[in-house]
Amino acid sequence: MVRPSLRLGDYELGGVVGHGLVGALCEGVYVPGLRDVMLEEIPTDLVSDAGFTRRLGDAGRTASAITSRHLVSVYDIIVIDSKLLVVSEPPGGPSLATVIALEPLTPAAGFAVMCDVLYGLAELHALGISHGHVGPATVFVTPAGEARLGDVAVAVARSSGSEAADIEATLTLVTRLTGNHPLPTPMEQALLRVPGSAEPGACRNAADFAQAIDKSAASVFGGDWRQTNGLAERVQHTPKSTVALDLVALASSPTKDPVVSAPPMISAQSGATVTLSEPAGQNAAKHRKHRVWPWLLAAVMVAGASGGTAAIITRTNAHAPAAKAAPLTIGNDLTLASTRRTGGCDTTFMFTATGSVTGSGDIRYQWERNDGTVPDITTAHVSDSDASFRFTQGWRLMGSQTFNGTMTFHILAPAERKVSQTFAYTCS
Repeated sequence: MVRPSLRLGDYELGGVVGHGLVGALCEGVYVPGLRDVMLEEIPTDLVSDAGFTRRLGDAGRTASAITSRHLVSVYDIIVIDSKLLVVSEPPGGPSLATVIALEPLTPAAGFAVMCDVLYGLAELHALGISHGHVGPATVFVTPAGEARLGDVAVAVARSSGSEAADIEATLTLVTRLTGNHPLPTPMEQALLRVPGSAEPGACRNAADFAQAIDKSAASVFGGDWRQTNGLAERVQHTPKSTVALDLVALASSPTKDPVVSAPPMISAQSGATVTLSEPAGQNAAKHRKHRVWPWLLAAVMVAGASGGTAAIITRTNAHAPAAKAAPLTIGNDLTLASTRRTGGCDTTFMFTATGSVTGSGDIRYQWERNDGTVPDITTAHVSDSDASFRFTQGWRLMGSQTFNGTMTFHILAPAERKVSQTFAYTCS
């Protein structure tokens, strides 16, 4: 864990460790879940740009469906102490800019990065969005030698690009990564199959292109080329001083001032200075960190204490005259929806509980799984102007197993209610 130096709501911030696409990057800890996070401050000029903040919220909602390990998870967008910040998971390794600072990668390592980036882009494109900023500064490499595309929400909000532009940027990236290393003929031929080209057998999309590169690389470098390309060793032997110098240089590069005031369009409509959701589940060994998003422009986010939970309370009339509130009553229309009922290898099942409310008070609830996970109890306050609630929880399953899961949304108070959904996970 990092050593925090500043407390902002449920977050403790450490020092500046670099620079994202638009603002300074700070290490941090989400205190309720004791999870390391990364926070990027949005500069003042973008905070005051209603179009950008709207696109940022839209990007977050769309990105909530992302499950690819080749994309850095974005946990939340928060307005706290007059700052607008994007909260994400730490990328897990240095940027490509750092890795290639001393010398280029070998062709095998370069194509491994390319495949990983293309697989990440494939999921973005399937959701109808493009990254628009693929490059050495936005791609990170883990000690295991896997590449991950980061700055997703901010990149999408700033992007005016296209799927074709993303793929072209990835092609350019390979050239920058491998320098003057000659490419084997089968790899050159595979690159000609870029989607949209007139080449016979041109690929249809990023995923198809990644598979073509992967297949050609296996024929050239061997079937185990993803394990023997040397990328993991290169990352593990990247001098720490080089990483530190790179981060210092990035942090001290000329940038716009950090945000000093909250965007009026968000603070006015949300009626709150803090919008939070817990960034990670309680069982990190079994479940990947969940992506949960506030509806920044239409709802109030209520801080939750259980892993990966987003809580949205919808208001009927935020400006209605105050009146004496009746005790909170939960309607009889409690429902639990799931994004899928079956899933294969490495699947995230998302569950959304909704229901109507009248009156004012606290809802105490918990998410119950049949895998032995001990549930946390969460409390969300409902005012008399709120008409309904919407709570979201993700459950990530990975590895080879067959599992029949049951997720239960259990309201404990003011009146007990339960609703469950079942699903089947199969990976051999």
